[in-house]
Amino acid sequence: MYDQLADIETTLETCQEVKSHPLLTRMKEIVTRYKPHAEEYKEVDTLFTMVKRVAVLIDPDNFPGDSGDSEEKRKRRLMGYVGYVAKVKKEHPELAVDLDNIIKGTKSFLPGLFAYFRCPGLPVTNCDQ
Repeated sequence: MYDQLADIETTLETCQEVKSHPLLTRMKEIVTRYKPHAEEYKEVDTLFTMVKRVAVLIDPDNFPGDSGDSEEKRKRRLMGYVGYVAKVKKEHPELAVDLDNIIKGTKSFLPGLFAYFRCPGLPVTNCDQ
């Protein structure tokens, strides 16, 4: 949404160059209220992207053509990503608390995340019936 607001602001500026109107000025004033939150947006976007990547890594439908897919392989892949998150934490100390939550949460759930490999009758998710 942040990026869309920036696009809208640019479009309004272009429209004003063609023909100025008080309504366009007012709309631009409203739209530009996002600017003071640029840093917060970047932080939220970074964290959301990381959480989405964890979701991709634990999704059983991903990596379907991966020969030899196993619980250990999935765990290694996920822990490799947790290592990357730890590296990002060092580079961005302002996100340390949130990145720690991602790391701790992932590690705490890790033992049971891929149990369906050990127990073939076990549903992959608690939503499977």
